[in-house]
Formats: sequence, structure tokens, C-alpha cells
Amino acid sequence: MALFASIVLLSMNIYGYRSNPVMLTVEIVLLIISFLFLGYGAFIFMKLRDINNFTKDLQELLNEKIKFMKVHYEIWMVITAFIVWILTFGLNTLIDNQEGIYRINQVDVYVLISIGIIIFIYVVQKISMATSMNTLKGYLSDLRANYLDQTKQIELRKKKQRWIYLVIVLIMTALFILGLLKSMSLI
Repeated sequence: MALFASIVLLSMNIYGYRSNPVMLTVEIVLLIISFLFLGYGAFIFMKLRDINNFTKDLQELLNEKIKFMKVHYEIWMVITAFIVWILTFGLNTLIDNQEGIYRINQVDVYVLISIGIIIFIYVVQKISMATSMNTLKGYLSDLRANYLDQTKQIELRKKKQRWIYLVIVLIMTALFILGLLKSMSLI
């Protein structure tokens, strides 16, 4: 959805910055990149449909999925990190457009924050993928050994992770509510 939103925003920005050749060029280049990313996303979708063909042997399916995650999905994670940055850039340039002019007051800070966004999103996805990858490898190991040793450990780890996620969500919710209350000068 972020990719489609980016394409819409960039298309609107192309019209908004039609009198500014520099921003027009930037918006057009980002739109072209977004369409290329959309093409790769379609490739990923087709590849996933092919991998999830349950007429194949389960070991073969797990091996294909692991190989897919190591190569194609790794590229997709980098792309999705850039997609989020493109979306934020498109949104910022749409909101801050003042008669075809967009000014970045502190370019170095803007670049550092942009790089930080991209790296943060990639790392979060990488951690999530590592969890999924370890699960797939554990299932494959158990399947080959005809013994459910790894699967039991995976289920225990999932149960522990659910509690950790719950605690994190509760802390983040509390911080959000405190921030709202503080911004309204209620505390």
C-alpha cells in the first residue's frame, strides 16, 4: 500500500512542481523508481505463488522458501525500506509545496534522518525475517530427522515472544498516552 500511496503522491507532486525543474526532475525520477519497485513487487508476488504450490514435497517447499528469503526477499526488504522513505519524501514535498518551491533548511540533518529511516526499517525487517528463517530451518531440520526437537523449541520461543511483544506494546501505548497528555498540558 505504501508503494501505491507513493506513486499517487509523486504523481500529484509532479503537477505541483511543474514550474520547478529541479524538484520536477527529482519527483519524476522517484516515480520511475517506484514503478520499477512495483515491477519487482509483482515478481515477488509471482515467486511466492510459485513457492506456495502445495503439490510439491514439503522439504522441497521449505528449501525453496529458504532460498527465496535469502536472495529475493533480502532485496525486497531493502526496496521496502526505500519505499517508506519515498513515501515520506512525497508526503513532505506535497505538504510543504509553496508555489512550486520546496526548501530543505538543514540538508545534512535531512540526509542523516533519511538514512536513519531506511536503516531502521531494514533492520526491523531483517530481525523479523531472521525469526521466520530460523523457524523454517527448524521445521526443515525436524522433517529431515523425523523427530520434533526443533519444533518444540520454536513453539516455546514463540510463546515467550508473544509476552515480550505484549509488554512492548503496553509500554509504547503508555508512552503515547503520556505524550498526548503532556502535549495538552494535562500533566
